[in-house]
Amino acid sequence: MVEGGRPVTGDRLPQGLPADDGPDERLMAAFAGGDLEAFGELVQRHRAVVVRFCRHMTGDWHAGEDAAQEAFVALYRCGPRYAPTAPLRALLFRLARNACVDALRRRPATGHAPEGERADPSPPPETVAAARAEGARVRRALARLTPLQREVLVLSHFHGLTYAEVAQTLGVPLGTVCSRASAGFAALRRALQGEAGL
Repeated sequence: MVEGGRPVTGDRLPQGLPADDGPDERLMAAFAGGDLEAFGELVQRHRAVVVRFCRHMTGDWHAGEDAAQEAFVALYRCGPRYAPTAPLRALLFRLARNACVDALRRRPATGHAPEGERADPSPPPETVAAARAEGARVRRALARLTPLQREVLVLSHFHGLTYAEVAQTLGVPLGTVCSRASAGFAALRRALQGEAGL
């Protein structure tokens, strides 16, 4: 749909990108046409990955849940004006990123991100304990990165976006994504070595 002479594609996504007419885009188009069940299917498909992304970005279990919910509310509001000029996944991560930035702005500065709680009753307790300890170690190391480095690493390596998709999501050139990833990996390596006492 067009608003003010240009398609609505989300929060400042680059214009003129080729549309991916995949299942997500078809569901979003159906939702734009009034099919609420199509939106429910989109939420069901992407909720877990968006929540994980938001938890990584905020460093907090509850703030991540809230930011993910805000991202889906924003997507819902975009629905009637949606025009597929970029993959829906890029739009959704852009909305999630913006919600995380807002959550981080609202949070008082404490110097470190609070630890989240994660309960998974299926693995043995010692496996859960080891995974939690390692996860906490990685979260602390990620929290030491700049927000720009952290978002590139989280999008590309925790959520499987290509660097080109990360560039679309963040609205920055591909070279910027590559340099942030390189700097982020170096900083993450130093932080993890510091955690291990190396």
